[in-house]
Amino acid sequence: MLVLAVVFGAAVLPQIRIETDILALLPAGEQDAAASAALQRYSERLARRAVFLVGAPEPAAARKAAQQFAETLRKAQVFAEVQMEVGAGAAAADAVYVPYRYRLLSQQARERLQRGDTAALYAEALRAIYSPGALPRPLAVVEDPLNLLGDFLAQSHAAVGAARLQDGVLMVSDGRASYVMIGVQLAEGPFAAATQERLMPVIERAMAVARAQPGVSVIGSGLILHAAAATRSATREISTVGTLSMVGVVLMVLLTFRSPRPLLLSALVLGSGALAAVTACHFLFDRIHMVTLVFGTGLIGVGIDYSNHYLADQFRAPERWSPALALQHVGPGITVGMSCAVLGYLGLALAPLPGLRQMAVFCAAGLVTACASVLFWYPLLARPARRLDAPALLRISLWFDLWVGRVRRHRIAPWCAALALAAAAVGLWRLQFSDDLHQLQSSPEALMRDERALRSLLRNTPDSRLFLVRGSSPAAVLESEEALVHALQALVDRGALSGYQALSRALPSPRMQAENDRLQGEHIYGTDGLAPRLQRELGFAPEVIARERARYQASANTPLALSDWLQSAAAGPYRHLWLGPLDQGYASVVNLVDVTDIAAVRAVTSPGARYIDKVAEISTVLERYRVLAAWLISATYALIAMLLMRRYGTITALRLLSVPLGAAALTLALFGLLGISASLFNVLALFVVLGLGVDYGVFLRESGDARAATLLALLLSTVGTVLAYGLLAFSATPFIRSLGLTLLVGISLTYVLALLSQRPRCELG
Repeated sequence: MLVLAVVFGAAVLPQIRIETDILALLPAGEQDAAASAALQRYSERLARRAVFLVGAPEPAAARKAAQQFAETLRKAQVFAEVQMEVGAGAAAADAVYVPYRYRLLSQQARERLQRGDTAALYAEALRAIYSPGALPRPLAVVEDPLNLLGDFLAQSHAAVGAARLQDGVLMVSDGRASYVMIGVQLAEGPFAAATQERLMPVIERAMAVARAQPGVSVIGSGLILHAAAATRSATREISTVGTLSMVGVVLMVLLTFRSPRPLLLSALVLGSGALAAVTACHFLFDRIHMVTLVFGTGLIGVGIDYSNHYLADQFRAPERWSPALALQHVGPGITVGMSCAVLGYLGLALAPLPGLRQMAVFCAAGLVTACASVLFWYPLLARPARRLDAPALLRISLWFDLWVGRVRRHRIAPWCAALALAAAAVGLWRLQFSDDLHQLQSSPEALMRDERALRSLLRNTPDSRLFLVRGSSPAAVLESEEALVHALQALVDRGALSGYQALSRALPSPRMQAENDRLQGEHIYGTDGLAPRLQRELGFAPEVIARERARYQASANTPLALSDWLQSAAAGPYRHLWLGPLDQGYASVVNLVDVTDIAAVRAVTSPGARYIDKVAEISTVLERYRVLAAWLISATYALIAMLLMRRYGTITALRLLSVPLGAAALTLALFGLLGISASLFNVLALFVVLGLGVDYGVFLRESGDARAATLLALLLSTVGTVLAYGLLAFSATPFIRSLGLTLLVGISLTYVLALLSQRPRCELG
């Protein structure tokens, strides 16, 4: 323990890293390695982005508040970029396209020229010239009479959705208020606790400054907000669960043993277990997940079982009890109970879920160390209680044991058992399973309300569904994207989805640029093309018309290259979609917006494109692992059965296993009767029920003539464990809540069934 303490202080504590990304609990995606790497790269980019809308009834007030918001963020100098003013940037972005304008066409304009529908294009261009509300013109009428470049830019600007450039900023309105959009880029990922501690106070201060003005509201969206909320929730739960558990344990120990020494010994045991658990996870997993720490608070209830069992043994023979002799009596039971509990956790470690493996290692390392601390230290450090009269908890445990024994012997007991079995059968038959990814985490309602409001205002916020597009070269990727976009646009026209974000909307492939150049030379800038005809109708001099045709003929014959475009201001709204080199090729992402017909989107096929629905994929993984966990727990039962049979024989081993098995079945049946759906995490919680159930049965089996002391230890353990794990049933994180609720019911039933499984031999004195 001294070596462990030195290692912890020197190598663990200075470098420990806390993980808060909820998806880190799950395995990597099951697609090929290249696709997984691409999605990981894309997710990391998205994770560093945040968007804020600062709104007020009047545009001027919104702009003023947004300016204060942005300045507060900038002065802190903790963000990679805070962008509010985009006027100059927008002009620079549009200027990138001007030298290549003859090679650029919007999808609608290109389709019209391909169909030869020049009359409609001509009439629309003429009407736009005399209409005050027409598209903005980046070039004068004489240079681009049909405003083809303006039409293309309108298509490329679709990435900002409903937001429109107004007085140098992007603004959007819902009819009641005007909002200014502010984009924020983080310098690092949002899931590190240190990053959240550095950034969130700045964001909250900026919000407070903006909201201090009358009528101003701030809507935020970004993973940093959700990650920080999850961290705060987990921190509160660690504090609450740990504090209440510790208070409960302290009160029980003081009331039972009437001395602070058992309390100090218990603290030593639990501290040793926690130290070992954190150290093991640090070296095996590099970082510790916040959820592991929440789940690990249960060590307070489980690890103290061994301390309680050892110390409670003094009530077996108070006059002649000694700590050294107690080891001979309780040592085997503690060792067997610990072995079975660790087997249960190691069964949990076999699940191919990184988070659950970490929880299993945390608990197993903690329990082994806690048990070893009891076996090696207590014979030297424990002392008999000063008062020999039976404590209240001992009398309560004896009374409850006798009451359970009377129920067991009562003539209606078989009918009650039959009724319980029938209810259990009905409950198990009605039990429903849910493997929805959203059970992993639920953000606060205020954050979700902001997300919905921002999505409604911008009307172009992508959801979790996307297409991964891959190709042997950047040009091949863009060509594959264009084929995909053609199919997606048909779905947009049908109402199957609201929109999409694709790199090729702002940068055509070299092949498409060449096709656009051909179409413009054939239909727009020919001798009798649309441009000269429109210029003549508008009254331009022949030499001016000739000059513009000559400018087209002398234009650069090289396409706008992806590498040059990515470095320009024009790529800003799209840059995160380009994933770059990947596994001897290149890749990009096409985001989907508000999918309403999932089947239609799934049916889209395009060379080089792959549809990915991460939420559905992970939900499928959860379902498959739930089935796997059921097989694992069955295998764990078999392993423990062999261990118990070797020591106690077949009949006794089966009776001992009936305790956790019955508790697990009744717990799931109760969920079925109450209409509570079960998931992978409920099944995994049954590993803990298994470990504790065998623990209780073994303690009673090994008690011999010390059943009273064992009953006291079981009551102390049950109450402590329910405090430690049962309080998790009130967690704000859905899957932690499922674990806690399962353990609250399962452990309580385990205690009752353990008493029912063996005939009482004690009388209340």
